[in-house]
Amino acid sequence: MSNQLTVKEKLLKVLKKNGEQTIKQLTEHFSISEIALRRHVQELVREEFVVRQKNHQEIGRPFYTYMLTDKGHDTFPTHERAMSLELLEDLEELYGEEAVTAVLNKWLEREKSLLESEADTDNFDEKVKRIAQVREELGYMVEVSKTEEGDYTLKHYNCPVFTVACAYNQLCKKEMKVLGSIFSESEVETTSMITKGDNYCKLKIRRPKYQS
Repeated sequence: MSNQLTVKEKLLKVLKKNGEQTIKQLTEHFSISEIALRRHVQELVREEFVVRQKNHQEIGRPFYTYMLTDKGHDTFPTHERAMSLELLEDLEELYGEEAVTAVLNKWLEREKSLLESEADTDNFDEKVKRIAQVREELGYMVEVSKTEEGDYTLKHYNCPVFTVACAYNQLCKKEMKVLGSIFSESEVETTSMITKGDNYCKLKIRRPKYQS
């Protein structure tokens, strides 16, 4: 995608980040008219990137919401071709769980090396910025916010290894340990996870006391 998103690309991104949405909710993210926006949404429905859901309520008329289909989710970056779930399952069947653990550890070592090379700074704010940028480039769709206390919240709206992470829960745990080692003087806490049904993975990274 180019830096300037098309309306349809932005629609996909909004639905990815926010989940099920009404047309009214979608219009809050665009400057075009509701009629024009509906046309783009309907094109995505016809192309099977988005599905329309009819919702009934006790009082009043039914209303419609829109959400991504599997095809819509697949428009976002994924590493699963390079890290196939089937390959890992075959590996486990042939050589046992230890072999899978070894492969996952090797993959995480490479990611850790990449993050460490980018996080080579003593400035906490700059380190968070660099790590968020790397993970954005890896396809995690990162949103960063800073609290009044100087801590950071990182929301990851996409999981590039979702299928593998669901099958092998240790991947998420070990990935959090990698981030914990990057921010060794901070407290890193996970408060929500896509693999557990949440709409995004949410990390809290506390500012080191010496940089307060």
